[in-house]
Amino acid sequence: MKPFAIVLVALALFAPLTPLARAAPPERLDRAAALTLEGDYAEAIGEYRTFLSESPEDRLAPVAAMAIANIHLRVLRDTTEAEKTLDRVLADYRGAGWAPEAAREKAACERSRERWREAAESYRLALDLAAGTPGSESDRWMSEVAVAAADCYYRAGDRAKVIETYEKALVGEPPPAVGAVALFRLGETYESENEEEKAAESYARVLRSYPSSELFDQAIGKRELIDRHAAIDWNPYVAYSEASRMIAARDLEGALAKIDEVLAASPDEALAECAEYRKIAIETALRADFREGCERVEAFLDRYPDGQLRETAERTLERDWGPAADLEERVEEDPEDPGLLGQLGGIYLRARAPGRAVELLARAAALDPENDVVRLQLGYAHAQAGNDEDAIESFRYYLERHPRDTRVMNQIGYVYLGRGEAEQAISYFRMYVEAAPDEANAHDSMGEGLLEAGRFEEAAREYEVAVSIDPSFANSYFMLGRARREMNDATGAIAAYERFLELSPTGAQADQARAALEELRPQ
Repeated sequence: MKPFAIVLVALALFAPLTPLARAAPPERLDRAAALTLEGDYAEAIGEYRTFLSESPEDRLAPVAAMAIANIHLRVLRDTTEAEKTLDRVLADYRGAGWAPEAAREKAACERSRERWREAAESYRLALDLAAGTPGSESDRWMSEVAVAAADCYYRAGDRAKVIETYEKALVGEPPPAVGAVALFRLGETYESENEEEKAAESYARVLRSYPSSELFDQAIGKRELIDRHAAIDWNPYVAYSEASRMIAARDLEGALAKIDEVLAASPDEALAECAEYRKIAIETALRADFREGCERVEAFLDRYPDGQLRETAERTLERDWGPAADLEERVEEDPEDPGLLGQLGGIYLRARAPGRAVELLARAAALDPENDVVRLQLGYAHAQAGNDEDAIESFRYYLERHPRDTRVMNQIGYVYLGRGEAEQAISYFRMYVEAAPDEANAHDSMGEGLLEAGRFEEAAREYEVAVSIDPSFANSYFMLGRARREMNDATGAIAAYERFLELSPTGAQADQARAALEELRPQ
């Protein structure tokens, strides 16, 4: 968090204290906020602590305490000192409006040290405090905290608490992302307890209610279990899942055909909503006509004003397609303006319309050959379009002018890796490691290049460096499991996969890790 954001967090604390809070902060709090802005965190903490010592009963005392905790947590990365201050908020100012957030932050500190049960209980305390202060937190906040609590109970091995907490998260209408996670994790928990019927019901509800979730494909993976306890027409769900894979592979025409299959099958409302939106998105990308796309999204919002994709659709209009439609008009009026061409090409790139992005960015680069940003975007557009050689040429041009840009080193490496040229990829990943030796992702990328080249022991060493730099880097544990498995080191592979699942218990890789563990563990 940037320094000024810490001040804003502190000032935001006045809201729960109104109308009795003072109209302006005392002079000492003003000084502390100014010192925070200047980056003098030790002096700022001193001012806040002095205020707490002099005025422990003041209505603004929780403001000072939470500001101290935020500096320790967000800037100094000192969870121990942050936790001490959060404990003070919970002990002395439990009735304050920000006590629920203090409990949540304390839970995050405990979670970072893998104190799963303590973290779960702190999350539950946050929920209880929020429930006792109506209006203090949003429904989304409550749902997210409930899921976090259940996740910690899951890691602590308390299945009964997991079930209780996830069921609590599903009361009412939770946000789609929260509801999908709660249902899927609930299904996993029931499955581990051999309550197959309840597990099947939970997985089926993910399919019926949350097709937009990243857990949708994993719920499809539970088909055999679901079929034992429920009757489902799988065709539209499978077609929708196949469309997702085609989109990821840039086969938009194939994905559109699958979406048409879904809509022809008269799916339930949630799947119909998601399929309709996806059809609009694909056709807009294929046609590169954002003015028409905007009109279709507005009509979509009229049909589904409270749908699960409402926020996504509104964000698309405001951030991407609306500005794109305006730029399309301006480019028609002035087709030789490299600035406009570059802006519109960048929007096409973000919208995954690589053909049009390449066309406009190439024109912009020809008109303004010294514009490095356009060249970089052109590289990404070529990569998205599958034009590997052109992508590499654009990235190399940019890297010659910006030789320390590690993002581009990494990108070139992955283009080569996608072409099956592992040794070429390794040469760029090595540049990345040399430029950023303390960056976990650099060693993770290097590990992947070595793994694809069949150099398994070297790959394992790179992944071990990555997790030594960042012990929470889940992907490196997963890939380390693969490397150890290739080395016939079952013990090392098991340890890596288990650690990966602790950090990332959901997702496609989680299912792969569990399958690998089943094969590796002694029967």
